[in-house]
Amino acid sequence: MFLFTILLVFVNPDCSLTKYVSGEINSTSDFVFLTRFCFLRRYGKISYDIEYDGGDPAPKLLFYFDTPTQWPAVYASNETCEHKVSSAKRHENQQIILEPNYPFSGCAEKSGKLRCKASHSFHSDRERWWYIVVASCGAGGIRLRYNFTLLNGRRFNKHLSADEDGLIIVYSLFILLFVVLLTAASVTARQLYLRQYLHPTYLIYMGAVVSETISVLLLTTSYVVYAATGFERPAIKLAGKILEIISDVGFLLAVLLFSQGYTVTRSNLPLSARICTVCYLVVYSLAYMGAFLFSVFLSDSATVLYFYESIPGYVSIGLKFISWLYMSASVCRTAYSNSGKIKFYIIFFSFFTWWLLIGPILILVAMFAMAKYFREKLITSVMLTATLIAYVFLLAITHPSLIKSSFPFHIRTNQTGPMSDGRGNFIAHPYAAGAGTYNQMDIFTITKLNEPNVRSHHNGEAENGRMPNNISTNTDTIEYSPKNA
Repeated sequence: MFLFTILLVFVNPDCSLTKYVSGEINSTSDFVFLTRFCFLRRYGKISYDIEYDGGDPAPKLLFYFDTPTQWPAVYASNETCEHKVSSAKRHENQQIILEPNYPFSGCAEKSGKLRCKASHSFHSDRERWWYIVVASCGAGGIRLRYNFTLLNGRRFNKHLSADEDGLIIVYSLFILLFVVLLTAASVTARQLYLRQYLHPTYLIYMGAVVSETISVLLLTTSYVVYAATGFERPAIKLAGKILEIISDVGFLLAVLLFSQGYTVTRSNLPLSARICTVCYLVVYSLAYMGAFLFSVFLSDSATVLYFYESIPGYVSIGLKFISWLYMSASVCRTAYSNSGKIKFYIIFFSFFTWWLLIGPILILVAMFAMAKYFREKLITSVMLTATLIAYVFLLAITHPSLIKSSFPFHIRTNQTGPMSDGRGNFIAHPYAAGAGTYNQMDIFTITKLNEPNVRSHHNGEAENGRMPNNISTNTDTIEYSPKNA
């Protein structure tokens, strides 16, 4: 279905329908917000079909744009209905009186009801957000049915708001990139498994890559279906966003575990560190998920254009800064205790400082220094790029052949017990001279042993009850070094 929809959109652009907004109003308020849409400079168009019972005064269809003196000043004010209506300039066609005598209203009486059908174009000096309102001051309420068709131009994605223009291409590109990344990560996982370096931290990383890949696929599907049908599929988009959050939390867990030295300098974490990490990630996950769900179901679309312009968005920004502080403290403590891994942790800390802070910094810049219609495209593109680079970086440093000087794993998965010091810390150089100062088992490996034909190199030692220092077989030699030698 997904591939068929993509083929349908790109091969036959004219099959794409537009954005539809429909509903019924039965309100005691005399000023009701309907929807918003970001129109392109010269290609915006709205078609409406409104039906109501008639009567005086006739309702008005109002169009406000996004400058501070227009919609922000009107919606947040406690002014009267008449004052709010007057802010929509009639001479600039921001008001349409829904009655038969008003030019261009398209209204006519049919079967005792008034039905208004017409189309209007939008022209401005730049892309703008437009807010559509119906008002009937002094009528004691509004009762009508409406159907709006909103579009930008005649392209295959003409129904998309101007702030979403180009997102299909962005997401389609990142699908290909993440599929390549997932393939490379799977190949690396096999190499680590064969070399017995496949630690839990890498498995967590793999889970994050899988979740992110599926997330991007679902988000692309939601936009493509939107382009092909003109109707949003909120369930698909919601599932994609939830998987994106799961991926972010999983990848953050891998980063925090690396920063605390888990599977790098120690085989397990102290109980206090485990409790702190689990508690922090639970709070982080609940806060992040709660903020997102609040923005989806409870935020006011008349005032909030983007997730990060609301209180839930501010919460998510704060969580990124707290995560950076947590990682910084963990890296400093781990590097101080394990000087042999300082080079790895300098690279690790430098990169993931950028990864954790680039998002919040970009969002703050976008909120105060970037045009509203451009924020969604830029933030989405930059955040996806930063996520992809972070995944590629962690893949590179954990690949056993790419960056050997920064390879974090020097203990194999079947050696984590004997090669630790009893407190969960790995011995810095387990195969170097002096590593035997710990009370460990003597370990040796015999790769081949033919039928024994043992003879002593030291005559008389075996007869005297002493074990010779060297025993030779046909082809193999076993070196035996007593503890007290």
